[in-house]
Amino acid sequence: MTRSSSRASKQSLLFNKPILPTVKEPISTKELLIRLQALSDEFSTLDQENIDVDSLKQFQSDLINKKLLCHANAGVQAYVCCALADVLRITAPNAPFTASQLSELFRGFFRQFKRLADSENAYFHQQCYILKRLAEVRSIILITDLPDSEQLVELAFDTFYSLATKDFPTKIEPLAGDILAEIVSEAEVISQKVLKLILNKFLTANDSTSISAITTNTAYNFSIQICELNLDRMSRLVAQYFSELLYDSSNTQTADLGKETEKYSNAHSNLHKIHNLSVQIWKSIPELLSSVMGLIDDELNADDEKIRILATETIGQMIGSTSLSSSVSVTKVNFFIFHRETWANWLKKTTDVSPAVRAKWVEQVPGIIGSSSSSTTEVNNALCGCLHKCLLDTDERVRAAACKSIESVSFENFTNRLCNKSILQTLSHLTREKNPKIRNSAISIFSSLYDNYEQTVVKNQVATVLQRFISQDIPNQLLSLMYINDPGINHVVDISIYDKLLPISESNTVKRVARIAKFFGNLDSKGKQSFIAVNKRQQQVSKVLQSFVETAEAYSKLGSNLEDKENASISNKLQKIIEWICVSFPDGLNTFACLERFYKIKKTRFFYLMKLCISPESDYNTVRNSFKELLLKLSDNKNIRLEGERNNISTNDMVSNFKLLMLRSSLLIFNKSNIPELINYSRDPKHELNSSSNEILEQISNTVPEVFKYHIDALTELITENKESSTPRSHNLRTIYQFIKKFPTMYPKDIAFTEALKKISTTGTPREARYSTKILGLSSKKELYASAIVSSIYPLDTSHANFATHLSAISELFTICPFSIQEEASEITSLLIKKIFLNNREINEEAIKTEGEWIDDETLDLKYKSHATLYEKLLGLRLLVNRLKGLIQEEAKEDISSNAQPVLKLLMSFIGNSGEIINKNSPTWPTPELYKSKLRLVAGLNLLKLAKYPLYSELILSTTLRKLSFLLTDSSYDVRSQFLNSLQRKLADELISERFLALIFFSAMEPSNELKNNSIMWIKSLYRRQESKDSIKFEKTLVRIVQILAHHEQFLSFLHSEVGTEDEKQIKAYTFAMKFLTFYITMIAKSENISLLYYFASRIKQHRDATIDSELYEEDEMVETVLNLYRVAELAQLIIKEYSDQKNWPMQTWQGKLKLPADIYAPMTSVTEVQRVITKVFIPDKIQLDLKGPIRKRLGSPSLFQEVSLQRRLKQYSPTSQRRTAAPSRKSSRSTKKVSYAEEISGSDSSYDEEDF
Repeated sequence: MTRSSSRASKQSLLFNKPILPTVKEPISTKELLIRLQALSDEFSTLDQENIDVDSLKQFQSDLINKKLLCHANAGVQAYVCCALADVLRITAPNAPFTASQLSELFRGFFRQFKRLADSENAYFHQQCYILKRLAEVRSIILITDLPDSEQLVELAFDTFYSLATKDFPTKIEPLAGDILAEIVSEAEVISQKVLKLILNKFLTANDSTSISAITTNTAYNFSIQICELNLDRMSRLVAQYFSELLYDSSNTQTADLGKETEKYSNAHSNLHKIHNLSVQIWKSIPELLSSVMGLIDDELNADDEKIRILATETIGQMIGSTSLSSSVSVTKVNFFIFHRETWANWLKKTTDVSPAVRAKWVEQVPGIIGSSSSSTTEVNNALCGCLHKCLLDTDERVRAAACKSIESVSFENFTNRLCNKSILQTLSHLTREKNPKIRNSAISIFSSLYDNYEQTVVKNQVATVLQRFISQDIPNQLLSLMYINDPGINHVVDISIYDKLLPISESNTVKRVARIAKFFGNLDSKGKQSFIAVNKRQQQVSKVLQSFVETAEAYSKLGSNLEDKENASISNKLQKIIEWICVSFPDGLNTFACLERFYKIKKTRFFYLMKLCISPESDYNTVRNSFKELLLKLSDNKNIRLEGERNNISTNDMVSNFKLLMLRSSLLIFNKSNIPELINYSRDPKHELNSSSNEILEQISNTVPEVFKYHIDALTELITENKESSTPRSHNLRTIYQFIKKFPTMYPKDIAFTEALKKISTTGTPREARYSTKILGLSSKKELYASAIVSSIYPLDTSHANFATHLSAISELFTICPFSIQEEASEITSLLIKKIFLNNREINEEAIKTEGEWIDDETLDLKYKSHATLYEKLLGLRLLVNRLKGLIQEEAKEDISSNAQPVLKLLMSFIGNSGEIINKNSPTWPTPELYKSKLRLVAGLNLLKLAKYPLYSELILSTTLRKLSFLLTDSSYDVRSQFLNSLQRKLADELISERFLALIFFSAMEPSNELKNNSIMWIKSLYRRQESKDSIKFEKTLVRIVQILAHHEQFLSFLHSEVGTEDEKQIKAYTFAMKFLTFYITMIAKSENISLLYYFASRIKQHRDATIDSELYEEDEMVETVLNLYRVAELAQLIIKEYSDQKNWPMQTWQGKLKLPADIYAPMTSVTEVQRVITKVFIPDKIQLDLKGPIRKRLGSPSLFQEVSLQRRLKQYSPTSQRRTAAPSRKSSRSTKKVSYAEEISGSDSSYDEEDF
């Protein structure tokens, strides 16, 4: 046949050898393989259009024969299947086989495909060839028309998905995926088994799976390919599948739950699987859920809470998901565009009736915020608004979940997408939340926010307002929590300070010290007080811990005989120390048992590590490493096991307790390793951390001066260095002063240092002169230096440029070396009176305008020349007070009194006349308001300083106390705040008499909520402390409050008003007094002391007022001066009785007899007088009825304190056990003359005259 003729006719099969062995004509396997290979090769070359199909018929029937299709030899099967695949290709679309033959044919194909996992098998290429032919010609769709198509489809999917779990060749993945996709496309029915097989593979790819792992997941790729190529059908199938399950679940919910509990549980289990699958499908191919989203949207409004929770979680995970498929574009997964109604409905879940649903909603926020697909302003605003609602939710579970969610958000996402003013303010409030879980979470958020901000290299990426909040407000917020004085709160704040705010993990000294200085520099005055208190506490705890370690070491050296006296004594001491430590530790830490176990295990190494941590001699790395080693050893159970005792103490308890204990006692912030860097900052006046470093150095010297032992030379160099533009060195001087005061033997021997101090004392700033003079006063040659200073500056010249400096130096000389200046004291006092106090030498109006309503001490020290008039007056007051301090041990009591009386009157004049004592006829009158407020405050503070000395305290009469109460109702916030703080500190430390305690309750009228709350917290704290000491100090204060109110100028002004009827004037006066009395009662009264309070109020009516003329009590008719005391006392009785009735507390007669303060109360002269006063009603019934309404209104708020037993506190006051010392008999200075108390604040007793000195 020629070439031209072969093109004109169809090609016939050239192969003509038999391939089916028979009995008569057997064919060896080797020969059969050769023939089948040849036939298969020829079939592969045949073209469907140019082949004579009839020439294939003989081989078609032979190839489909089971002898070949199911031959024992793998090669025979492979070549047969290759040939059959070509037959289907050549004869397409009409396969030349019966249905049963096709079924066997495809089963043969699938058997070949099962071997594809082994690419090393001899016939791998033939098996790939079969796969390729089926994919190219789409012959696989033939199985969908066969009677057993469902089984064949399942077999096909089982085959390929089983292969996917093995080492399936990546290059033929698309072919297999195409075949499976064709089956899904053409099959009339897809069984649930196949559908589950396809969908379940989406669950193998989750957020924790890496992208590389997902791309190499063959089964997942199969499912993706099937769904993408059959999107519409698969979407319908998924919707149908989910609907059936949801329908079953809803039917189960309507059944009898008592009988169908298991079904109900299974139904919800299925729902969980469906929703989990929905989330994973969304991540891979979200279009597949287009019909399902409606069902999930309906679930958001389902009656069943669990379904709503599940739907809320599912949608949240969808929105916050990241696409796992590279073929999914951003626009396709934008939930907010394609499912806007569902998005809006989902946002409404923040107002769902169920707290569990609301909590589940807020748990989804971190994932959404972390998703790039949701980074739009609209979405961020919506989430912020809803999150803010959750933070304010009425249910604490929702608030806790909201805080936990914020904790999970990264710093970048929180600051850029989620943070706004409302959320920050709410979090600030939550740091004081009653629920500890929420409170601790809010504190953790703030501390982490600060830590991350400090570690951020480019801080400009954070908004300016937020930068200020993080760097300034957060430290102040967290440190202010220490004022609450709650062990649980203090625990969390301490951990936050040392883990996040000032992390102990920072080993780089430069970075660490810079962070400390910056942290301190951003604190306000209250924050600095807390910071200082934390470091002062370190000294207190370290001393206790030192005693604990020493005692524990002694215990470890003793025997095991518990009856031994020495052993018992040491054990008792250890028990007391542990009890002291436990007071400040929160409940639930098992602190007592842990500390007890610590000393009983007798580990010498543990004691050594603890001593290293608390020693001022240890550098930072030593403290840190010892701290880490101690906690590491305590975390090992074998180290804390005690033989013979049940081990009921966990390592977690030991680590938690000793971590807190060592943080509180170790020198971490005020460590000696930090000193050189702080000094370096202090040397550079232009450095941004200069000011804060100076303050820190000053606080270190005041708290733990020992750390300066190795740095004293560097400190003195700060003073002796010559600087062209030197900044004030007062902080440095005070630092040195505190150190030398503690270690006088280490006074610097350098002559240059002494000369520098002498020069500063006469030419430096007034504050520098103050501390340089103090330092010289610590020298062994102080008399010599003091004389030199006096010689250089005396006589004082008011026109001298350094007049203020000279005043400052002299004021200190009165305390450190009074003999050097005693002869000039009278002349100096006269100068102060004439030239300073009764004269405004020069007023700088421009400087006053720039300061506003208040000028603080630091500003005044810097601008003392601009405010010379004020500064000189303040220095003059300090000089006079220091003179009295210097006299305290030098002269007899009578001499001290004669010198003190004029000074006390001067101070009272400043307070009583609102800071103005200059005569109106003087050309320098009036004193500016800015100066007057400062003067009356400083006068009050100086009175408190003098009150610390018993001799001067006796001279401070009740009139003075009443005048001091004016400062707590002053128009200036700064006056009220600073005086209250000073008063609180001195009362808490018991530096002044309990007589001053009554003043605290005059903060009842405080308009500032912050200051009012501070006062309430202080009263609460000190009251509890006094209870533990068995003291009734607070209850006894009532009689002083009554006495002050009875003589209060405002009370009297209402009584003597020219406007209104007599009853109206009395009601106004009683209403004024009522405000203070109700504040006192609500703070102090409890069911167990209400009778005692009533007793004290009643006892007043059995006494005279010792501060007024006794002759007034001899008159037939009581004058108003006498009546007022009994009126206020009766008002107090009325308030106490009303409060008792309101609380349903029993009011019983107090059993016992307690004396009233002898300085303000005197006994009556006869029984007749007592009866006359007791039986008389001083507030008419009509006025009492008018007062009851306002009283009830003011008593409406609940008491701040829980009821505790008062009996033990009163034992020492019972008639049989009282031990009293006789009060000194002292007659009132006013007892010889009648006095009118109707005077105003600026009345005659507040006036001041030069002749008083």
